[in-house]
Amino acid sequence: MLGPLHPQGELPLRGDDSRFDHLRPELREIREVFQPREELSAGELSSRTGQSIVSCLAGADELCEAGWLEAAGPQLWRLPGRP
Repeated sequence: MLGPLHPQGELPLRGDDSRFDHLRPELREIREVFQPREELSAGELSSRTGQSIVSCLAGADELCEAGWLEAAGPQLWRLPGRP
């Protein structure tokens, strides 16, 4: 009696993948620790992600090249500013 009049097929769990979904998990983890207007060093990234400092340096540079982060100084990164 309480069921739908026209049963519906299973709905998709999510939409299409975005560019962010295609990042490797370790890069996604680095990108996700940033808050707006926050600048982080490799040491802070390492502390927040549990990754080595070398991995954070390489990951942050790779994210800069892809436009996900921008350099805020020597070994210091932030989210890109809006144009």
